[in-house]
Amino acid sequence: MTALSAATVGRIGARTNCKMFLHTAGDTSANILTDGTKKYAVNSRDIAGLRVAIMEVVATSGCTKLEIVACSDASGTNATSVKELTVSLTALQKWASLEVTADELNLAEVSAGKVLPYVTVRLTCGSSADKVAVFFLMDPVRFGGVPGTDTWVGGLPVYNTDYGV
Repeated sequence: MTALSAATVGRIGARTNCKMFLHTAGDTSANILTDGTKKYAVNSRDIAGLRVAIMEVVATSGCTKLEIVACSDASGTNATSVKELTVSLTALQKWASLEVTADELNLAEVSAGKVLPYVTVRLTCGSSADKVAVFFLMDPVRFGGVPGTDTWVGGLPVYNTDYGV
């Protein structure tokens, strides 16, 4: 077994954008990621893929469904399910994960016939008192706008900043 060098760890960190949220259920219906006041979504224009991991942190009945949805704005308007997973997070520290690619997001947008540039999660919880930690791990689009292709300068990846590509 070999140890990771500082350069390797730096590249892994440079490639992945991580965000963490605390979802407050509020009720037992399917809800867009929210802290109880504000809804959260990320712009999917700059990502090649999204991994979502959820973990129950305050469990009464627990989370029962995880969906990755594409939507037309940062507050979850016109949410269209891209992928879903039935879960049973009935105890603290139980977790689940789901991922989606940019191609799957684009397909959902075409199928819906709407512009859906944002992506988020929609969670269904068994109780209004449930709280779920939500982690977004986003892979950036590589240079040239083609996922999986890299241009390296000085040992670090250079990403596409020309959004017209």
